[in-house]
Amino acid sequence: MTVAVCYKCGAMKFGAFSACKQCGAMPSSEDDYALSLSITDHYFDISTLEEMGRNIAIGTPPHLDPESRRNLIQMIRSSGMLENTVKAEDISDSVPEEQNANTNRPEWVIVNEFGDSRTYVDRASLQRNGSMVMATVRYALNPPGTDKRNGKPVKEMLMQEEYDISAGRFRVHHILLIYTDGTPSTPLLTEPTWCAATAGNLKTLQFLSGLGTTITEKQKAK
Repeated sequence: MTVAVCYKCGAMKFGAFSACKQCGAMPSSEDDYALSLSITDHYFDISTLEEMGRNIAIGTPPHLDPESRRNLIQMIRSSGMLENTVKAEDISDSVPEEQNANTNRPEWVIVNEFGDSRTYVDRASLQRNGSMVMATVRYALNPPGTDKRNGKPVKEMLMQEEYDISAGRFRVHHILLIYTDGTPSTPLLTEPTWCAATAGNLKTLQFLSGLGTTITEKQKAK
């Protein structure tokens, strides 16, 4: 079970989203969820978490760097599970300018099919810098997969993937599993390592490459 720190009082608890037994706090906003997801044993060892808890208890909570905050909030929004949560303040610099009005609404586009499973890209999540593109990619699994850590069946995977269009490669920054009962896992910590884009990832790269001219032209028009 995930070991986490209460973002309000600093007490140790099990489960990033669970109520704190000491103060009763539960995340209620996107920023609460993003911070709660980040201060778990998926990212830090127990001694570091305990130190974070002590700092929270004396009034010095941790703060997410802008990139991590944007990526986690975008994944939360793309999951569609927390539609009634309080929205975070502007994160518009994490998506193209022409899509700012739809920041809260994922724009899923199917890019690949394998059997009865599907791969989608959230166009509203796209971040482009030259030949580099960051995107939230959703894998809808049929039949479901399995979370090897706890044996739970997984119906979807949400990944924050970065593509180097010119070099034909990609790497994964964050992974969030959605179980068949609709509950999310704690995001999995990855070591972003570049790999050649093949098979399904090549399909995603080709899709993003096809969008490149359109996105660039719209940005120049701004």
